[in-house]
Order: sequence, then C-alpha cells, then structure tokens
Amino acid sequence: MALEQYTRWLFEPYSSKRIAQTAFYHRRLLVISGSNTFCDNTIKTVTDCVPSGVCLKLFSYDELSGKKRQRALGSENDIAIIDCREKFSPSIITAVAGTIRAEGCLIIVCPDFSKWPFHFTPLSTSHGFSQQKSRYILRLIELIKQNKWIAMYENGAFTRPKTKTYHRDDVTKFCSTMFKSAEQKHVFEQLVKEEHANTLQATLTAPRGRGKSTLLALFTQHLLQQGKHVLITSSLRENVSKVFEHLYPVNQTQASDAISAPTKGDHLDNFGAVKWVAPDNPILLKTNKEFDIVIVDEAASLPINVVNNIVQANKQWLLSTTVQGYEGSGKGFVQKLLPRLLEQTDCQSAGNTVKQYSLLTPIRWFPDDVLEHFINSVFLMEKALPTSATTINNNAPALRQTGFEELENNAIEQVMSILSLAHYQTTPDDLMRIIDSPDVILQIVEHNNMILGAAVINIEGTERLQNLAEKIASGERRPKGHLSAQRIALLTANARHASYRYWRINRIAVSPDFQGVGIGCRIVDEIKKCASEQGIDAVTTSYGKTKSLNSFWSKNDFSIVDNGRKPNKASGETSALAIYPISQRAVDVTQQLASLLSSNLTHVRFGELCRDVAYIHTQKLSQFLRGTRTIDDVWPTLKAISIEALASKNSRLTLYTDEIEKIISVFKSHPEIAALFTQQEPDMQVLAKLLDVQGYKQTVTKFRDLIT
Repeated sequence: MALEQYTRWLFEPYSSKRIAQTAFYHRRLLVISGSNTFCDNTIKTVTDCVPSGVCLKLFSYDELSGKKRQRALGSENDIAIIDCREKFSPSIITAVAGTIRAEGCLIIVCPDFSKWPFHFTPLSTSHGFSQQKSRYILRLIELIKQNKWIAMYENGAFTRPKTKTYHRDDVTKFCSTMFKSAEQKHVFEQLVKEEHANTLQATLTAPRGRGKSTLLALFTQHLLQQGKHVLITSSLRENVSKVFEHLYPVNQTQASDAISAPTKGDHLDNFGAVKWVAPDNPILLKTNKEFDIVIVDEAASLPINVVNNIVQANKQWLLSTTVQGYEGSGKGFVQKLLPRLLEQTDCQSAGNTVKQYSLLTPIRWFPDDVLEHFINSVFLMEKALPTSATTINNNAPALRQTGFEELENNAIEQVMSILSLAHYQTTPDDLMRIIDSPDVILQIVEHNNMILGAAVINIEGTERLQNLAEKIASGERRPKGHLSAQRIALLTANARHASYRYWRINRIAVSPDFQGVGIGCRIVDEIKKCASEQGIDAVTTSYGKTKSLNSFWSKNDFSIVDNGRKPNKASGETSALAIYPISQRAVDVTQQLASLLSSNLTHVRFGELCRDVAYIHTQKLSQFLRGTRTIDDVWPTLKAISIEALASKNSRLTLYTDEIEKIISVFKSHPEIAALFTQQEPDMQVLAKLLDVQGYKQTVTKFRDLIT
C-alpha cells in the first residue's frame, strides 16, 4: 500500500488527469531511507515504472567525479536519483538538483537515519584525529525532518507531504517566442547596445537555472549575423556545450523579439566566426586582433590573474559566471574579482566603466521554488548577512570561543556564509569539511543574535605528529592537515618543531558592512589570549598575500616567515606563512625562520651565512641528495653555494661538508649551471637544456647525479 502511495505521489505531475488541470507544482524532494535491500528494491521499482515521456536519471558518484561531471550534468531531468549510502557530497547533491525541471523531483537515497551519521566516508581528516560521526549529516537529518514539504519513504512507511506545501497556481509565462524572461530580453538588448557602441565591458552573473547559457548563445548568434568574430573561453570545453547547442535552433519566427535573428539553416560561417579556446591560449592576449570580442564563461572558475590578463588585453569582453553553484566560486567572483576589475577599468578607460548585469528570474523552475530554497539554505548556506542597518549600541559585540556542535542551525548558516567571503572558492563540500573537522575551534563575534565575524582555527602539531616528525622534517612524508606545523618543520629541517603546539587561523572574515572598525583585530586578539591561556606555543596563519592582508597581519604582530613560490591557481595570489609566537621556544623558531627567509631573499655567499642558517642548509642539502626533498626546497641552498663557487676567493667554514665541497667544485667546472642557480627562482627548463635532458624528473635525477 505504501509503495503504491509513494509511486503515485512521485509520478502525479505527469498523470493525464493532472496535466489537464491548471495547477502547477514546485520541484519536490523525496528521501528514501532504510536498509540496503529496501533501498535497492525501491530504486528498481521507480526505474521500472517511469511513465512515457518522463526523463529519469540515476546518478552515480563515479560519473560525477572530476571532468566527467560537466558531461553528466549537461541535460535536464524530470526526476534525478542520487545514492548517498556509500558516499555523501553536498557539492554533488547541489549539482544534481540543478538539472531538475519544474514539477520534477530530486530523490536522495540514504541509510537509516539512526545509522547515517556514523556510516559515511569523511571528506578529509587531519592526521592523528578521528571522526566518529558527521555533525553535518546530523544537521541535514534534522532539517529534513523539520521541512514538512519533503516526502519520506522509510523502511516501507511513506509520509506524504500536503500538496499545498509545494503547490503553485499563479504561474505567469513571459510572452515571447525567443526569450524566457523579461530580464533575459533586457540584458540581451543592453549587451547588443554596448557592443554596437564598441564599449562592451560587462559581467553577467546568475544563479543556476536562469537561462544564462541560452542568453550567451542568443548574443553570440547576433554577433555572428553582424559578421563578428567571437572567441569563447572557459576552464573546460564542456562548460560551454550548452551555448553551442543553443546556437543553431534559433529560427526566423523568433525575429520579432530579437535584433535581426538569423534564419534556421544558415551556417555560422555566413555571418561570422565563433571559436572556443582554452584560457591559456596565447591568441587571447595577442595585440594584433583576429577577433572582435571575447566571452569568458564561468569566469569565477578561472584564476583571477588569467581573467585579468584577458580583460586587459581586449577592448570588448563579457565575463559570465554562476553565483550559486556547486563549484562554489560565485562569492569570490563578487567579492574579489569584480572590485579589482572595476578599479582597473576606472584607471584605464576614459568614462567607460564595467557594466554589471544579472539574471534572477528562474526559467528551469518556478519562482520561489521550495527545493532551490532548501538547497541554498542547507548546502550553500546562503544567509542574509547583517547590514549597516544593524546598529551596535553601547553594549560591545561579544566574543566567544565555541564549536559547531554547540551552535544552532541559524548561527551555523550565518557563520558559514561569512566565512565563505574569506576564500575565493568555497564549495558545499568545503563547508561540510569545516563543520565535521574534529581539529576545529570556532571564534565568533555576535551582537543581538547576529554573527558579525568569525574565525576557524585548526589544532596542529602536538604529539600527534611525533611518530612522523623525522620524515616530515626531511620531506619524506606529508600527512593530512597540520599545514603550518609541517611547513615549519620542513623549513627548519628540525623534527622537534613538528610537534610543537600550534593554532592555525584557517579562515577569518567579518561581515562586509562591519569591516574596517576593528572587529577582525578583536577576533585575533581573543584567539591569541585563549591560546596563551591553553599553553599553545604559537598562533599561525597562511594566507594569499595582498597589501591589505599583509597590513592586517602585521598590525596584529604576526611575522611572515615563508613565502610561497607559486601563485594560487584560483586567486592568483602567492601565499605567506606568518607566526605569532607565544612560548620562548616558539620565539626562537620564529627568529630562526626570519633569518632563513632573509638569507633566501638576499644575494649572499654560503660562507657568509650565520652558523644556524648554514647548518639548516646543509641538512636540507643532504636530504635532497637522499631523494626526500625537492629541488625547489634546496634552491636557496644551491643559490648560496653557487655564489660562493663563482666568488674569487672561497671562505672556509667548519660547516663545509664534503657534499658542499663537491658541489662547489662542480659549479666551478660548470659556471653556466652555477650562474643559473644564482637566480632567485628555479628555472627547470633552462636547467634541463644545460643538462641535455627532458622533463622535470630526468632533470632532477641528472643534476643529483652530477653533484653527488
């Protein structure tokens, strides 16, 4: 009986009786929970009795991993099933939900609710910590039970929600044969106007399901008819497959709503040319242009510096991106990339500013869709942040240190929404990882039940790393987590430093309307105070270097002790490791690291290094020769030795080992190689050429053999 009720409810929108009615349904959510046998039988029943014309897709986690995800998510579905019994990923749930059309249904299959929080594979757990249950899944179960519009089928018992909870009877369709919404039509007309004036420099943002790809196709089609040459770029070719699919169906009957839309059957070459290129294609940066306009789709998924270079090299461009997607890059685009673009174009162009367009009206489903609201709230944690209208009275905001398990759901959503601002790309999986991590402490600032700022602190080092400390310090092992503890031990080549007690500030953010008034500094001060009280050796942080962040951490008495060598792929920023030492032994390590960094940044002979720094370099060199440390790690060591070798006279130190004497001799015999190592940054291509080999591994092996 329950099975019959459940299937009738699931396929109700597609029955002939319902289709004849004028009522409409929002998209729905069905949770199937129970034993493996029950879940398997239920899935089979659903897939066996799908009505004709209904598109049902059973997604597997394998087909949704990596680059295969874009292809799997390229089509729309009426019903989508995702099996979460063996693996659970909020990012994948979010992605699959976006493929479902109006009146469709998302089906989540999971273990019995009493077992699910304990039956999961952690996304990531720092070495030495264990995770017995998922706080994130416990929260999800609670929210599923609270939402009365969600249907439940648990071990044979079906709970049918009341129809009115997802019923919609006031659907008004936009009267256009070409556009699906007034917004879409308006933005199209504005883009055409800007392009015609040769001043198109614009961004287009939209949540999923708003017709962004269709709009890009319509605009591209118009450009082609005008004889324009268009370049489209994106991180993956599959990202723009929908755009190219939409290019051909536009027909002559749609011309009433378009600005001279082309006729069906006309080949694109008759109008102009459109071509997709990878974002690193040099044609995007050429000064002698073979094209008229560049369209960058899903711009937020590209490194900021890549987008910046494209924008600066081209007169007309359009950047489009999804702002509420499973990639989690939308907030970073709005918070970091847009301000930078606005600042650059203000400086470079006379009166021409970046136009910002957005699509908010859903097309794939109805406005106020209950499933979209649930996904945004539960998985994306989109929460309205406190604004300047939230006045702070005489009672100063309160600071407290806590954990996610102690917060109500409303506070969790506020915290995570704020913390998403601190990182260029934050995925739903990232949010789950933070909430579930057993090594996390939370510092928050609140006022009148509103979270104004928050910081996530990771517990690092301690006895948890003692057994691996020697291998960490030599570069042989790199266990999960403990970022700063491992980095410090690797920098100093000292195993003892791995097991010092560290608190690393992983993320820190303040609600935008309350930035610049000292709240961030108050959070850091409280963290330092609590760390001192709890016997922590040092508070650390690793962040993407910008002028403002360097100033912030310096103002809070943190010292930069290491600079990353490669820019972050997403933000384009180079990282810095900074320390606030508390214990005397941490002060000593910080001074040692500062001396090491200073020597790395200067042009100094090995014989002029202070004894402590020289000793660290000899340790690192031995580890490189044994094959446990990378050539990048010992480049500063080799730089100092090469400068020594090229000097007219050599300083003789007791710290000169046989290994160093051998390298000095090799560098004297190969001055061209020695000259290469005097450079600040590694250049492996030149080294490979000098050694007459190809590839990174062969180059390192040949060089190691040469100096051994």
